[in-house]
Amino acid sequence: MLFADIRHALRMMRRAPLFTAAVILTVMLAIGANTTIFSVVNAVLLRPVPFKQPSRLVQVAEKNDKLNLPTFSSSIPNFVSWREQSQSFQELGAIGFNNYTLTGTGEPEQLSGNRISPALTRVLGISALIGRTFSDAEEKPGAPAVAMIGEGLWKRRFGADRGLVGRTVILDGAPTTVVGVAPAALNLFSGADIYTPPCVAQPILVFRSP
Repeated sequence: MLFADIRHALRMMRRAPLFTAAVILTVMLAIGANTTIFSVVNAVLLRPVPFKQPSRLVQVAEKNDKLNLPTFSSSIPNFVSWREQSQSFQELGAIGFNNYTLTGTGEPEQLSGNRISPALTRVLGISALIGRTFSDAEEKPGAPAVAMIGEGLWKRRFGADRGLVGRTVILDGAPTTVVGVAPAALNLFSGADIYTPPCVAQPILVFRSP
């Protein structure tokens, strides 16, 4: 009976090829949409956030009611002021978006990245895969140029070479010392390949409550 049903279905499909193509396309789109929705739900709701004590993390942004802007990123002066005057949070960290040109090790490559305050990794409770994260002194003007390489770039371009830490690479034409390899958990924000201090002009603020 099953084979008879299959033969009947095939005959009907041959008689109405346009209808058949439309049905197949609809099913494919439905499967693709369901897969995408599940991926988002799994990443946002089902899979645990890869940070320490995520229930104590708060992401904060500014707003402007006069311009009808419900949310926008903070400026550096505001972030510094909040950090100095904060009494309700254990620590404040900031992240901003940037692009980098990597040269000196193979073909030049344009990479996306983040400028992060050294406190951010402490706020999120994450550590470098190898090497270390940024120190507070490396956020200050005049500090030596340092960077963390993202886990994906480390594996793709540098063959997961553990000897990369301490080596000098050229970022935007400037010699920069690699101090560590950042875990993929930091990709939750932007999928960055390179991280440097300090934060840029429009950071996203992440607070940890006491």
